[in-house]
Amino acid sequence: MKSLVNHVMEIERRQERNIDWFYYELKNSKHFESVCENGIWANAFLDSAEIFDCFGLAYYVRLYKMSCKTTKQHHLEALNSISPLLMLKDVKALTCSNKEYLWYLRNSILPFRYSGFDDEYQAFLSVSPDKIVGIACSLYDMARKNEALFKKNLSSLSEMITFMEKSSLDLPIFDHSRVCGMFTHEVDKDSILYLNRKLN
Repeated sequence: MKSLVNHVMEIERRQERNIDWFYYELKNSKHFESVCENGIWANAFLDSAEIFDCFGLAYYVRLYKMSCKTTKQHHLEALNSISPLLMLKDVKALTCSNKEYLWYLRNSILPFRYSGFDDEYQAFLSVSPDKIVGIACSLYDMARKNEALFKKNLSSLSEMITFMEKSSLDLPIFDHSRVCGMFTHEVDKDSILYLNRKLN
């Protein structure tokens, strides 16, 4: 019987990536739908039913970038290992500092931003839907390490693809498990739907 890793390798193809993309944490497929329809908003502008990130900032949106620095912690790597992420382009975002006194300003509108992570950036107020360029999900690594997590994310991606089809959206899905320089892997969406039906 074919392994999950082999299944994933068969539905992915090598693709160029953009090192300037930002990444945003998606909580679930409903969150994805909300962002595609309304954009990403800081918590102060959402009612309680719209808040997917209970620990979000009042006036800023947390974003992440792939980093080659090794001096601090990288949060993107941890996020990418457990769930899909939204990929964004051309976002005006502030670089964060790890100076601890800035932590007290985290829920102010002041443009002095704190993070304990080397790869975090923060965008003021909102990010519009036209900045979305795709979805990232580390299916290959999940298939190697955690079958239950792989199946859960495969199901979530299938729900996102179904929503995109209904909404006439065509966002690519990338797997950054095997990034090499300027190259990553794009996942075939029809194959995700087929594999999800087969395994779940």
